[in-house]
Amino acid sequence: MTYDRLAERMQAMGLAETPRAIANKMSRGTFSFVFFLQCMRALEATTVTLAVPDVKPPPMRVAGSADLDKPLPQNQ
Repeated sequence: MTYDRLAERMQAMGLAETPRAIANKMSRGTFSFVFFLQCMRALEATTVTLAVPDVKPPPMRVAGSADLDKPLPQNQ
């Protein structure tokens, strides 16, 4: 699927998308979930499966650590 063809399909759905605008959104990776769903509809996708990676949370800070003994920075 090219950006040109995707733009044509989205325009047929009544959405004002250009190939350039689609390419920019995709390359930035900051498009909305609504835009994602619109693309899926234009691609005639009937299901979408998302895999959520197993991510370890950062270690928790324990009260009483050395950082708690330091004075807070002063706003100037």
